[in-house]
Amino acid sequence: MEKKIISDERLQEINKSLYEISEKQVQNQRDLMTNEQSEQHFSEISRKCDRLFDRLFCSWNKDKAFANWLNQENTELLHNKQQISFHLEDQRKALNDEKRRLNNLEDELYSQRRALLNE
Repeated sequence: MEKKIISDERLQEINKSLYEISEKQVQNQRDLMTNEQSEQHFSEISRKCDRLFDRLFCSWNKDKAFANWLNQENTELLHNKQQISFHLEDQRKALNDEKRRLNNLEDELYSQRRALLNE
């Protein structure tokens, strides 16, 4: 009888943990979607910015001072774009790692629950 009570308590703990993991997985999926949208928006803005710099450079390349300024600004912009890209990529990798970790933990808890129910 005591073993039954202990296993029921353990089953409740496992079910509670599974629910919490499920909630975290939903949030993780939302975060992944937000990250993907951010990457798409950034890519679109980046392309527009590149076109703008190309147009400005083609229009004003006869003015050496302005062309130099444009080149400097474009170089700084490229550096910033690279940093943002790395940040978004790192964020995506971290979210995917968290997703894998949560899935593994969920699988482990389901295995524990199955073993407990089979006893």
